[in-house]
Amino acid sequence: MTTPPGTPPPRPPDPQPPPRPAHRRPTDARSRPQVRLRARSTPPDSAAGSRGRFGRIKLTPNQIVSLIFGLLALVAIVAYIVLHLVPDLAGDDPTTPPTATAPSPTPSGATPTPTVADVDQPDRPALAVPDVRPPGFVDPPPGMGRARYERQTVAWRDCRVEEVAGLCAQVVVPLDWAAPDRQAITLAVFRRLGQSGDGSVIFVNPGGPGAGGRSLAALLHPPGLEAYDLVGWDPRGVGESTPVVCPGGAVLDGLLGLDASPDDDAEWRALLQARADFGRACWEMSGELLEHVSTADTVADLDLLRQLLVQDRLNYIGFSYGTYIGAMYADRFPQSVGHLVLDSAVDISDDDSVRQSAGFELTFDQYDAWCASSGCPAEVRKDSLTLWLDQLDQAPLAVGQRWLTQSLATIGVAQYLYYDQSAWPQLTEVLGRARAGDGAALLRAADRLWDRSPDGSYSGLLAGFTAVSCLDAPDRGVTSALRDWIRASQDAPLFGRLMGPDLDCVTWPVRAPLTPHLTGLGSAPIVVIGSTGDSATPYIHAVTMADQLQSAVLVTYDGPGHANYASGHSQCLNQVVRDYFLSDALPQPGTRCS
Repeated sequence: MTTPPGTPPPRPPDPQPPPRPAHRRPTDARSRPQVRLRARSTPPDSAAGSRGRFGRIKLTPNQIVSLIFGLLALVAIVAYIVLHLVPDLAGDDPTTPPTATAPSPTPSGATPTPTVADVDQPDRPALAVPDVRPPGFVDPPPGMGRARYERQTVAWRDCRVEEVAGLCAQVVVPLDWAAPDRQAITLAVFRRLGQSGDGSVIFVNPGGPGAGGRSLAALLHPPGLEAYDLVGWDPRGVGESTPVVCPGGAVLDGLLGLDASPDDDAEWRALLQARADFGRACWEMSGELLEHVSTADTVADLDLLRQLLVQDRLNYIGFSYGTYIGAMYADRFPQSVGHLVLDSAVDISDDDSVRQSAGFELTFDQYDAWCASSGCPAEVRKDSLTLWLDQLDQAPLAVGQRWLTQSLATIGVAQYLYYDQSAWPQLTEVLGRARAGDGAALLRAADRLWDRSPDGSYSGLLAGFTAVSCLDAPDRGVTSALRDWIRASQDAPLFGRLMGPDLDCVTWPVRAPLTPHLTGLGSAPIVVIGSTGDSATPYIHAVTMADQLQSAVLVTYDGPGHANYASGHSQCLNQVVRDYFLSDALPQPGTRCS
């Protein structure tokens, strides 16, 4: 990432997309909060309508049309899935894949080998391991076993990251921690020196998965903690560390340009085949690396870094997906925990009733209510915008040599919702331009989410995001993903419907191990921060993480935005974290900041 998490976007005369925020985990088998989101009330004249004296809802003609179109779209989705793709809804085995009328989720020529995990991942193919060595494959250090890595010397050199001076190093870790005498890979590390000079370190991670941590160490400024060195590393599979290698350029343009909420057999087949082809290509280019980029592998790497930097305990600040790294570290290495701050928590519970799309829906409803009170043009309000997005499904908007499709426009809007209310005027202007026929700024926002450059090249963000996510959590196949989409469309009629089913992992060529239940038993106290208006990681995830990690204390930020600590949004949050690190002072249960 290129800016600290939570930094509000600038507002130039020609609107540009805001900086890419800390990324989020996709909604998957582990994203299971225990309580449903409750939307905030909207002003009387908002798009949600107002109640008259006798409780009747007053709707404008545009709202009535929008409601009819939304209901028809939802009915069409449900009817299509029931009739064509999910014939077993009446009570058959819920893990049964779609019938022959649905797109085949297995790439041509793949012959899945039955395993114990197949019950949870029925549509993931098993492919022969290719003979390939991605960049960063190296020989292990001298010696044997894990000790050979623990005895290596970290060779620091002067360098600059994001134009910030510091020290860089390359650390060697085993590809497979269960087989440390086989293949080794490399991690890229950046250290920004603090003021004390005593070597005390805070490790940082910006989220993702797929985002590197070196830039965050360069740009993050935790108030009051200037004495510490900040250390960021690109996790395995990411950035300058040994990277997951996948197709880019035109291939990703084609994949991301497909209709994410397909309406017929042809669109389903195209989407599933493209996902399967992408996974196969990543496998052929990355090989066995794809089997060893899980968060559990990263946590083992992090503990080695702690030892090599001579830190008795781990001090750590993680945002978004980085909270999962911290939570798993506390569970795997509880006796090595020093101070952990986990901001914008992902879900680690066992209930999937709140999905990420519901967070985007809630935040957009808050934006729509703000529009109602701020005099936004009618065409950027939710009812009119929904109609326009549905029209883009059949008639995309030309942007140079590219097209702003329904799916890309939806992602472009979501990109702005990572930020607090300061980004809303810019979102209004960008939407107004798109509605007037100029979709360039909205398309740039969608590009920004997946780190697409103007020249058409992509960073490794999407490759790392998919590889880590799909190894971290099993899925129950295409049929289950479609059922989840029905529920998501009901809970979030705009974003749940248009973001489509979560098909990232159902045809991924690596099966995920069992997902651990994280408790952090025996860990030192942990601070979990959640924001009530967070679109990417809904607040309830912070509630459940703080409840499940036995030593955790929840701090609530009453406001919008993702990753708010050290963003300049709350002196209260800054003080809580400063006191926690400097004097071991834990916030009182129920602490709220604004």
